[in-house]
Amino acid sequence: MPRRALLPLCLVALAMAGCGGGKKEDAQTKAAREAAEAYVHDLGNRDGEAVCGDVTTELRKQITDAVVRANPQVEGRSCGEIMTLILRSLPSDQLDQFTTAKIENTKVTGKKGTFVYRLHDIRVDGQVTRAEGPWKVSCCVPGQG
Repeated sequence: MPRRALLPLCLVALAMAGCGGGKKEDAQTKAAREAAEAYVHDLGNRDGEAVCGDVTTELRKQITDAVVRANPQVEGRSCGEIMTLILRSLPSDQLDQFTTAKIENTKVTGKKGTFVYRLHDIRVDGQVTRAEGPWKVSCCVPGQG
């Protein structure tokens, strides 16, 4: 897969990951933060299958559709296989940085939540959703609302 074709997906991965703690949280806020933390853990471990399980169905579709448009030869592959290809294309030192990422300002209202993702000088507003079942990362890429 061409490296430049993976760039948009690398941004997706970078934007949605995060970990860290915070002040005393209620159970839903804690669960929402832990969803983002699980995502970053799975990214750092280069576990494409688990990463796909950490995001909403809609976001999984957006990721796989974008990769297939840029790389038709991967059509028919699962999200886990596609995410593994993305993760393998990233330099190890980039993925290793996810272990020091921070999730801050997690807020939950009903079945939606927000958080701020920090990785060194990068700050991204992220979103989590709990439609049915556990919280899942649902957004965001820098510049996406």
